[in-house]
Amino acid sequence: MVDPEVANRLVRRVTTDHPEVDRATARRIVGQAAAFIAASGQQPGRSLSPSELVDYGWHAFILHTVDYAVQLDPVRRPRPGDRVARPARRRARPGPGLRQGR
Repeated sequence: MVDPEVANRLVRRVTTDHPEVDRATARRIVGQAAAFIAASGQQPGRSLSPSELVDYGWHAFILHTVDYAVQLDPVRRPRPGDRVARPARRRARPGPGLRQGR
């Protein structure tokens, strides 16, 4: 699912940020993070959360935004006919010291 070059970058990120994790484990973490992101994208409106180790891989993807977009964003996009829960929009209120109507 993840391009080998991208996977190598992400594995390096995981092992740099978490020196206690060896390369083989980091590679599995990256694969599971990709699977988690894909599963999350397939179930809009459901709250899924990764294990602590998979979260390391998810964080690595987030830090590599271009790789994330190229590799995984197409997996997460809603398809025609999907119902996507959107947060309610709130009107902005002026903060202290701001005047309305001017």
